[in-house]
Amino acid sequence: MPRFKLMSDILSEVTGFSAQDPVLLRCVLSVIAPMLMMLVVDRDTPTPFRALMTRPADELKSHLKHFALTGLLATKEQASRRGT
Repeated sequence: MPRFKLMSDILSEVTGFSAQDPVLLRCVLSVIAPMLMMLVVDRDTPTPFRALMTRPADELKSHLKHFALTGLLATKEQASRRGT
């Protein structure tokens, strides 16, 4: 589980959630899910996701980074409004 620990340590630093906070686990899932989906999609099978695979890698990388960071920061803000 060293990769998971590394990922959760990074996301803990970004969000401020402790390793014991269940919100951090949801954040990890939210960040890795799109990447895992791309690993299991067969590039040769016609699917709606096939168009993504033909785009430049930097374009998709930039989008996923922006999407993940925006979601993490929104989660952090929501938690601070709730006082957790």
